[in-house]
Formats: sequence, C-alpha cells, structure tokens
Amino acid sequence: MLICTLLRTVRAHQTPLLEMELFVLLVFVTMSQGSPLTCEENKDRLSRCGVLQSHSEGETDSSQFKILGGRNSGPRPYAVQLIYENDVIVDQCGGTMISSRHVLTAAHCVHEDRKKFCNGTLYAPRNNATRWTVVLKSRCGHYNIDPSCEEKDQKIFAKPTKIFVNRRFYKGHCKKGGDIAILELDRDYLPQEGVVPACLASDYTELNEYNTQNLTVFGWGFDPELNSFKTHGGFHSYLQEVNLKLQNCSRYVARDALCTEEIDNNVCKGDSGGGLIIPSANENRPTVIGITSYGSECIDMWVKFKKKFDGGVFTDVRKYNKFICDTTGVCPTTTPKKQRKTVLDEITLF
Repeated sequence: MLICTLLRTVRAHQTPLLEMELFVLLVFVTMSQGSPLTCEENKDRLSRCGVLQSHSEGETDSSQFKILGGRNSGPRPYAVQLIYENDVIVDQCGGTMISSRHVLTAAHCVHEDRKKFCNGTLYAPRNNATRWTVVLKSRCGHYNIDPSCEEKDQKIFAKPTKIFVNRRFYKGHCKKGGDIAILELDRDYLPQEGVVPACLASDYTELNEYNTQNLTVFGWGFDPELNSFKTHGGFHSYLQEVNLKLQNCSRYVARDALCTEEIDNNVCKGDSGGGLIIPSANENRPTVIGITSYGSECIDMWVKFKKKFDGGVFTDVRKYNKFICDTTGVCPTTTPKKQRKTVLDEITLF
C-alpha cells in the first residue's frame, strides 16, 4: 500500500495556503468534485494508464494531410483538444489526460493575453468555463472539413471546473520555466467511454539512448503549408503525430526544459500543451514526459528566447511530480524527489 501511504503523507503535511506551489483558478465551484484522486483511485489509474485496446494500437490513416514531417495518428485515447472562444478569437491547445478527470497542458494556454502576463503579474486568466470546450476521444480536429472523419468520430465534450497553474511561470516573466497547467474536468471520463489516461513519467524515468531517439508528440496544430493554400486556417483536420529526437539545449532554455531536434518536423501553434510521449518507460505503455511549450519559427512565440538552436521545447514533467501529486492525487509509486516551492494564490472565479 505504498501509494496510499504516499498520498496520506502528502496530504497530512501539505503546506499552508500561502506557501504551496500552484495558482488555482476556481471556475463554477458548484460543479466541481473538489478533490484530488483518492489513494484507491490512483492505484487504479496506475494499473490502467496507457492500456489501449489491442486492435486499435498503431492504426494510422494515410488519406489525410502530412505536415512538418508528421503523419496521421492512430487512436490516442489520452489526447485532448482544448478550445477557447470569446467574442474576438477562437484559440486551441492540446492536452493529455493523466487521470479520469485531469488534463495536463501548458500554462500559456490558459491566459487571455500572452504578452501582458509575461510582465510578471497575473493578467486576464481564461476563467469563464462557458468559453472552454474540452474535446476528448477525438481524431478529427476542431477545424476539420472532412465529413467522413466526423462520421467516424465519437468525440466527447467536457468542461473544466478548475485550472491549476504553477505560479513560477508568470512570476518568472515566462523565462524561468514552469509552463505547466492542469485542468480538472466536470466529471470522471472512463475507459468504457473510450478515454484512457496516459501514464505519467516519474522522477526516476530515464531517458536512455533508445528513448531519446523515439519520442512522439501529437496535436492538431498549425501548418504553414496548409495555410499557404488557405486550408481551414492552416490547422489540421486530423490528429497528427511526429517522432522527435532529444537534443541538449541547457545553455539556452530554462532548467525544466527538454528539447528536440528540428529537421523536417516540429511542433507549431495549436500544438501547445500536447504531450511528449516516451515509448518504453512503463511496460511499453504510453507515458507522458513532456508538455509542448513551443517550436522554433513556426509559432508566434509569446516569449523570445535568445537561443542558437532550432527545435521544440517541452516542459519536463518529471520536475513537477510533487506539484501534480499535491494538486491532483496523480502520484508515482515512489516518493517524489525534493522539488522547489513557490506560492499558492487562490482566486474564486465564475
């Protein structure tokens, strides 16, 4: 019962409100389940995460667009599309289910103005739940124009009830890491509905020679080639995936970053928040080790790093296991390593 022991220990020693390490947006509080996973729920998650139906594993469809060196993805029941609409824009990001009710994504996806909040203060969080649409179990994108794809799709629409953001991100002017956020959904979405969370990399998940050559990222993001043909705003109709190789970028980016090479493929806007999957970390079950933060050039970058490499940048989730465990109850089987503390702000929203 190591998992239960760990969870009880975490909750018994949680830091006082002003000393914890996340920023919480409470949206429609009456809808929220209001609690992290119990130890039994976490134990069940560990046994089920990344377990896909055998007949669907590895399926791909070659009839759709190929972009940035990518290909059409097979079923990814943990892939999430986040749509935010207001009177001016329709914006999209990706995400990864890490439990039956928690979505892992990027912090910069949940703020209205990506320039102003990088000035070091919380500015215009996307706090209206009615403007959010969380799309689960879908391979057809929000901008899809292929009727045959829609006919086969059995997407599920969810709403967030809470958003947790590590305050380190905006307090560090978007330059010191922390580009991680978690959405809590309105209810549990279960495997019998076709929704399966990915496993979560632990502190001890290693990036060995094989893993670093075979990382996979997925998304419905922007493609300059599609845009040049005025194809549905340049976004994909169909969930894409690319294989990427790790590269060293420690001289140029935050300490919590993982970087991938860009040759003929990369991530682009609309892919932000999607998961970087490591293939063999957990009995060959899909395991998320990174969160898409940005790619070079193709994205209208919300922060300009003075870097001398071209590639994708991802938040290393191994650096935030304590943040994730404290917030959601999604915990590894071993006690997370000591990780830095910041401050919790709690704001009640509508």
